[in-house]
Amino acid sequence: MKKTELNKDFDAIQIEEGDDIFFVAEILNKAIYEDETGNLYCADFYLNRVAVFNQTDKKWQPGPKNIIRELDNYRKLDDEEAMRVFKNNPPFDCFKEMENQHADKLSKHYLKLRKETKHEVIGWTDNVRGRKQANDSDDLYFAALLNDISKNQYDFSGDEMYLIPVFEDGTYLDFSSRGWGGVLAASRYQFQDMAYSAYTFMYKGKKYPEKGFYKKEKVIIEVSNETMELLKKYIEEFFSLDDEVLSKWYGANYIHDITNLNIQNIEAVEEIEFDCGDKKAIYEVSEIRTLNSVQELDELIDFLNEKDEYTFPELVIGDIDTLRKNLQNGTRRIVVIKNL
Repeated sequence: MKKTELNKDFDAIQIEEGDDIFFVAEILNKAIYEDETGNLYCADFYLNRVAVFNQTDKKWQPGPKNIIRELDNYRKLDDEEAMRVFKNNPPFDCFKEMENQHADKLSKHYLKLRKETKHEVIGWTDNVRGRKQANDSDDLYFAALLNDISKNQYDFSGDEMYLIPVFEDGTYLDFSSRGWGGVLAASRYQFQDMAYSAYTFMYKGKKYPEKGFYKKEKVIIEVSNETMELLKKYIEEFFSLDDEVLSKWYGANYIHDITNLNIQNIEAVEEIEFDCGDKKAIYEVSEIRTLNSVQELDELIDFLNEKDEYTFPELVIGDIDTLRKNLQNGTRRIVVIKNL
């Protein structure tokens, strides 16, 4: 019978033509080992699990977690020997049992954390510049995300998800397409190893988060006639479509210190309204930052002023001198309005 080679992440094994496709899928990333006393171990390197063959009752049982580190000391069965074991004494039910135990453990873990977490999602965005990523090893953030998805009955496809959740402390979590599929599965307490695939590929979501914050905050800033005239001049000249003027104003940025403003939820600030009596101008906030030093402010300004062959130098306006003085006394929270 003709044989074909199947390449795997960790090994290549000879598969007989006509072998059942589900059987082939089950042995992917698996290998059989034998110790000096004849005991058999089946390792799944992808899932980092090991099943041990009980010689007495001829059944596979879950192996201890640390046993996978000892397998290099044992003899690895060649393809022919391994295939004989897979077909005569398949370990697949044992791995399924371990998977279900793991899923049940995670389900109980997150059921507990979803009740305990103090974090909350305050909205979704497609722009996280200036924000810090939440500690992805802190399950309380993940639990808060699951709560938000369940509360709002979101139903999305992992490979179509592009918005990012923002938490009350300004941090965020982001995932790959498979990761988002796993997030939706986890929100439904589906923690099996391949649960993500049901919500990633070819899945049609029915309800996606909308960009924006649940409780929007708008900051109103009283500005001088001088600043308002500067903004007005910018608007008039920018839309003049004159190349020379565009090169002067392109990408203008406004930086404003909001540390002392009475804002209930700084992280949910989406707009800045400039108020000068009967003159008003409203702009969308592009990012919120925490600055800890004058050096960080200068680095931000340098970044905004970067010029390459594709862009004009960007203009930074705002009361930068006062912000510099305030930074000498401690941390400041600022908003940046990019491309006014």
